Amino acid sequence: MLITVASAIATGIIGTLTHRIGATQNLPIGLVLGFVLVGMSAWCARSRGGITGLAVHLIFSSAIVGFMAVYGPGGDVLIPMAISGATLPFLSRNCGMIWFFGVVVMQIVMALLPARWFFIPNGDAGADDGNEARAAHFSHVTKTSGQGFAAYHVPHRPRRQ
Repeated sequence: MLITVASAIATGIIGTLTHRIGATQNLPIGLVLGFVLVGMSAWCARSRGGITGLAVHLIFSSAIVGFMAVYGPGGDVLIPMAISGATLPFLSRNCGMIWFFGVVVMQIVMALLPARWFFIPNGDAGADDGNEARAAHFSHVTKTSGQGFAAYHVPHRPRRQ
């Protein structure tokens, strides 16, 4: 859980600092990078800790994003929410709202996805994760071919000139 908390805090900070990249040109570069970071971090949290890990990730990442959306002592804010101005591009006006609510919505959607999408096999040949058939096939090949895994070697072919 400590890794999940640390990655959620880092994701909230890094995503908030990058979410406005390209917003003045109406390009969602920063939003895409931020949401990819949130998606990868949340996927890892659910893979490690299941729904509980994802819930912890959701709580900490959204708390950091919410904390950074509050006005600071100098009157500055990292996530501007309500920007008015008809001359500003769409993303300049709405990027903060998309980021603020998108972090929560994205992780709630990930909680609704099937658990098998978050499974990481352990790599043991005898484990109950479908590796038995592959292990049996490879042992059969090594017994019959006598060459081990070299039977799968693809010979090098020279290029035509």
